[in-house]
Amino acid sequence: MTQFDEADITDMEALRKAMAAEYKARDIRITPLVFLMKAIVKALQEYPRVNSSLDAGGENLVFKKYFNVGIAVDTPDGLVVPVVQNVDRKSLVDLAVELRRDQYQGARQEAETRGHAGRLHHDLQSRRHRRHQVHADRQCA
Repeated sequence: MTQFDEADITDMEALRKAMAAEYKARDIRITPLVFLMKAIVKALQEYPRVNSSLDAGGENLVFKKYFNVGIAVDTPDGLVVPVVQNVDRKSLVDLAVELRRDQYQGARQEAETRGHAGRLHHDLQSRRHRRHQVHADRQCA
């Protein structure tokens, strides 16, 4: 899903900068991403159909009661998508700690040890191509 919109983030940025100054000494970077993750969860709570999937038979929607957010990270060895679990239950600071750059390194190393490095990017590209093909087929029909 892709959505483009505009928002005034002046107040958010002021809060972020105040928090960033407060947590800098503990090497915790408060970035706009943690605010966006919380906003995504609020939107998913308000529109639960977006946080659902079809059952195995493809007939019924399964509404998820959890809010896990994947963050795509471009590393020197390719795309890695660490998933932050239970974003709705974590504070902005908790999320910032979890998203520290060394966490990306750990996710990349874990993927390599499982033999998935490089495959994720290929899988994402394949899905993107299939989605584009389905969209093109629907337009032709």
